[in-house]
This record gives sequence, C-alpha cells and structure tokens, in this order.
Amino acid sequence: LAAGDLLKLQHALAVVARLDLGPRAMDDPCLAKARERLETWTPYAPYLNRLDKDMRRGLREFCTSWVETMEAGVLSREWEDAASRQLARHTEAGAVLEEVLRTAGLRWTYSAPWRERNRIMAMVQVRLSELGFDVLALRLRVARPMSAGDEAVAAASEQGRPEEGEAATGVVVVVVEGPAVLLSHLQRTCAGRDEPTALGLRPAPETAAAADTRRSLLRDRLSQASAEPPMDLTMCGGARRASQRRGAH
Repeated sequence: LAAGDLLKLQHALAVVARLDLGPRAMDDPCLAKARERLETWTPYAPYLNRLDKDMRRGLREFCTSWVETMEAGVLSREWEDAASRQLARHTEAGAVLEEVLRTAGLRWTYSAPWRERNRIMAMVQVRLSELGFDVLALRLRVARPMSAGDEAVAAASEQGRPEEGEAATGVVVVVVEGPAVLLSHLQRTCAGRDEPTALGLRPAPETAAAADTRRSLLRDRLSQASAEPPMDLTMCGGARRASQRRGAH
C-alpha cells in the first residue's frame, strides 16, 4: 500500500480473504484503506493491463494502444496521466505518434448513448457486410469525439464511472481501419448515402476540422506529459505521492 503497487496490493488482499479471518477483518484501518484504493483501480484494470502488455511489445504497439485508450476516454485523468508519462519517457514517442496518427481509417459518429457502443459497432460491421465488403479485412473499434470542451466525460471517469461519460457526449464514434484501397472503396460507396446505418441511426463522417482537433489534442497531451516525471501503470498512487513529496522539499 505504501509503495502504491496495485498489482501486489490486489494479490495481498486476495491472500487475506483466503485466510478467513472473520467478518470484521476488513474493518482494520490498513486493510480498509487498501481495499478503498484498489476499488478506484479495478474499473480500469482491463485497459491498464492492455497498455502494459503493449508497452512490453514495443513502442509502436504501446503508442497505438495509448491513442486508442485516449480516444475512447475509458480511464480517469489520473490513469491517463500515468499512461501518457510512461509513453513520453521514450525519446522517439513524438515521431511514433505521428506515424500512428497517419494510420488509414474512417470514422463515423452516431447519436447514441456510450453504453450502446458495442451494439453500434456490431451493427456497423453487419451493415458493411451487407454492402458487400469483406469485414474480416477490416478492424473496428469505438471512440468518443475529442474536443477541448469534453470535461464531463473526464469528470465521470475521474469518479470511477466511465460509463456515465455518455451523458456528456451522447454519441459513439466507430473507427474502421484496414487496407487503404479497401477503405477508399468503402468511403466512395458510403459517401452521400448515409451509410453505414446502425440501429436505424445515420452516421456523420468525421470532418477535416474535427480530425485536426483530435490529432492536436493527442500531440498536446503527449507534450504535456513529457514535462512530468514518469509514472508506472501499476503504481499510479504511489508515484504521484512520491512526486508530490519531492516537490515539497
């Protein structure tokens, strides 16, 4: 707990639970604090584990995972900072980010609650297949629209409620990636036809201005993180407290 290593903390609490120390064991102040701290981390564990795994695979994979995580808005600001600082510690991160931002892709926005994101994505995939496209050659993922004013999404995530960010945006962005030739054909087919529809909803393609804003925000986020000390993805709380203590001296 003092070190802030949440993976070790999770294991330690599991060991305590197996000891069967009685119903009041967790009333111990230290254990109660540990459980409270772990509960703030648990909702984000799948996303942090993926970032950690991709970080070990290589810088390009880590940067790609970081971009997708930032665009989806599934982490609290604290954990976004941890991931951003971890990426920024690499001297080539800026150049790799530019490569990732040039990845070919199409983006369609649907007016739907964030909780419907997986259904929307699945229906887009079905519709693309109906339009005659080889969906196995495409990769679909979901994102939120990025703008400097999306504070409510961050506020919801900060309180451990990533699903409630839907109240701020009310939209789901479906990102389609794949071979450039296939994407070009897909774009021509869907242009002017309000396709691909999903759950009866018509999409709005990403504008050039929105794309520029999205890329600029990601560049700014990485640039800001480069000025801060690195934070381990499994030790966010401990790293932050250590940084604060250093600043106090």
